[in-house]
Amino acid sequence: MGIREVRKSVSEAAADAEKRLQDAQKNADKKLADSRKKASELVAKAHEDASSASQATVEAARTSALKEADKVKKDGAKSIEGIQNSFEKNKDKAVQTIIDAVLNS
Repeated sequence: MGIREVRKSVSEAAADAEKRLQDAQKNADKKLADSRKKASELVAKAHEDASSASQATVEAARTSALKEADKVKKDGAKSIEGIQNSFEKNKDKAVQTIIDAVLNS
């Protein structure tokens, strides 16, 4: 094998190595870009899931609060009704007691 053939062989090997290096760099760049895209998608999905979970928690709290408020409202209405009934029952007695007190004074 002559010097020209050795030089040619070395030159071809160097060119082949350079091409392999460029291909490897392109492949690495593509993998990095794909990984960044996937990471970005995962972060967006996590934000979306967190927002959905927060909304569900708020809605559950709202539903619970409305049920409790309705219960308090019903209890208050029963109390008012009881007070009104008691007033109606005792109104005549109270008026008579006042009249008696005024007449006897």
